[in-house]
Amino acid sequence: TALGLEVELQSRGLFADALSLMVGYSYTQVELEESIVGLGLKGDPAPRVPEHSGSFMLDYTLGGNGTWQGGFTVSTSYTGGSFTTFGPLIPEEDGSLSPDVLHLEQDAYWLTDVSARFGMNDWTVRLFVDNVFDEGADLWRALVDAFSPYREPYIERGVNQPRTIGLQLTWEFD
Repeated sequence: TALGLEVELQSRGLFADALSLMVGYSYTQVELEESIVGLGLKGDPAPRVPEHSGSFMLDYTLGGNGTWQGGFTVSTSYTGGSFTTFGPLIPEEDGSLSPDVLHLEQDAYWLTDVSARFGMNDWTVRLFVDNVFDEGADLWRALVDAFSPYREPYIERGVNQPRTIGLQLTWEFD
């Protein structure tokens, strides 16, 4: 069963001529309609599907005398928690339940980026900070069997980019 709702609102010039805003929210509930042998129990949520997620973006443009312009942008996004498999228990053919050792919790996380820009004629310079708060988020997790008598199973993770500060120079030409 799948149930969801997604709302996104965008505005340009509503509160100020040079101000753009965007806010978004998503609710997703996906769960098994029936128990499936070797997979999960009725009502288990779908793996890696967060129930709640959202985003917010603010952009303000500073207009100059026609040859220059500038501005700044702030954006943040939230991804809710989820799990790596359907549930902690797996139904077996004989009606019994076995623990799912691959069932791991996927924590919720926030990521925030900021940038400032200044442009003149065909040139633009942009200073940015991605992942401002240096959030260390697991984008995905999996339990890996080492297949070795010398190593225990371990958790493999895909992590986000750490805080990144940069300067970007752009030249537009025709």
